[in-house]
Amino acid sequence: MYKKPIKRRKQLTLSTRCLWEFCQLDPLLREIVGVGFDEAPSVRLWISSIHRTDVENKAAGAKSRIHVVGPPYRSVDGGWVDMTQAEVDKVCDEVNSRYRYDPNRPRLNVAYGKQHGTGLHIHYQVHPNTIRITPNE
Repeated sequence: MYKKPIKRRKQLTLSTRCLWEFCQLDPLLREIVGVGFDEAPSVRLWISSIHRTDVENKAAGAKSRIHVVGPPYRSVDGGWVDMTQAEVDKVCDEVNSRYRYDPNRPRLNVAYGKQHGTGLHIHYQVHPNTIRITPNE
């Protein structure tokens, strides 16, 4: 499991609903989100979405149903205040260097951070085949 000394305290904002859903995340996804938030340059973090109903998923303009499945939940949308694309790219690159979404589909990442859906945020996701990778892989 990933363990890193805490450099500074971070503040996470999420709704009561997201708190309940966070407790039901896939354990590896919880670890991956922790890595992403540890790498974030801000101390003011947020989670906007974990689980969605079909109606909510359609309203969000989602192209997949990963937010609809679970528990355990397999995706999280989050970020930080005043995030820039360069910061998002750096965090996604770090997370994706440590985890592989599905070794059978290497083009897919566990962290995706381009402008999509409701705006700039990082979409974290896992698959039953998601694995931790060593830096040499």
